[in-house]
Amino acid sequence: MIPLGTQLQSFTATSFIGNNLCGPPLTPNCNTSGGTVEKKNIEDDDCGLSWPWFYIGMGVGFAAGFWGVCGALIFNKTWRYTYFRFLDDMTDKIYVVIAIKVKKTL
Repeated sequence: MIPLGTQLQSFTATSFIGNNLCGPPLTPNCNTSGGTVEKKNIEDDDCGLSWPWFYIGMGVGFAAGFWGVCGALIFNKTWRYTYFRFLDDMTDKIYVVIAIKVKKTL
């Protein structure tokens, strides 16, 4: 049976000849035996094998990114000093903004 959808319906019936398919847009009807046509959900086709690999890949990616950044900070002294100087400057700026807002509200 040819799945219903906008992409496959744009083909003509001659595109499906010789593929042993049935149903619209072809003339052989799939219900010739009197049975019902079962619609299969495309998402159920993966047999459950893709999700473990998704989580494994996500874990490996997180570990590589985390240790890539931490390794750069551990082994490169100038990057480490620059990073912590940046964090210290951001902390000072946030403190000043909060102090000004608190002073205005009082």
